[in-house]
Amino acid sequence: MNLEGGVEKIAEPKVEQENNGRLIGSLNTRYKVNDRLSLTGKYSNLNNSNLIRKPSLQSSSIDSIIQTQTKEKINFGSNIVLGDEKNKILNLSAGYQRGIIVDRDQFLTTRNNISRNAGINLSMSREKTTHALSYAIAAITNNATNLYSPNFSHNFTKPINDISNLATLTALNIINSESVNSVTIQGELSYDFQYQDIHKITTSISSQVGRSRTRGESNNIFFLIFKVNYDVGFSYQHSKKKKDI
Repeated sequence: MNLEGGVEKIAEPKVEQENNGRLIGSLNTRYKVNDRLSLTGKYSNLNNSNLIRKPSLQSSSIDSIIQTQTKEKINFGSNIVLGDEKNKILNLSAGYQRGIIVDRDQFLTTRNNISRNAGINLSMSREKTTHALSYAIAAITNNATNLYSPNFSHNFTKPINDISNLATLTALNIINSESVNSVTIQGELSYDFQYQDIHKITTSISSQVGRSRTRGESNNIFFLIFKVNYDVGFSYQHSKKKKDI
């Protein structure tokens, strides 16, 4: 368990306020019930300015980042180990976040941003091959605007040999709001391999197709992205031998 706390004071001499201070803090806890069940919980009411991605077309080529100042955040989670071989893990999660929108360094106090999310994930592994099935739903309320975004996905990873791995992703993303409605299908195939233990090259090709309707206007969606990533790591050890006397 980790606990932090303090008092936040608002120092504005020209503005008279009845309540110019508040208690702030955070609490992180994890409880292992037994070998098959563990629970986690987090709470924080610290003022944290962060960037979040709105549920959009799920593409890195689309700028859907907004800045918020988080006022309160609550998260719960649980891990459940299933099966006699303990090769299946069920994860349940839920979260709540309340904040205000930050636009051009100005706090829009009249535009509260409330986000709720819940998810379930089932991971199954056998002989280093892993399947992961996930379902998640996010709900964002911004004043009178409500947005719901369910997501279904399947991840698959399999080692080809001692130095390379193959992975796939298939996902269905849905967005439903008063102004935007879209349905997209996303697929990705990636292959990575290591060279001389310090070099790692990952190649991937991903595509996305679907249809979006924004304020009555419909558009077809199609993306095709090819990526190559190269990582290199070094380790250095120095030892000094003692001279014989």
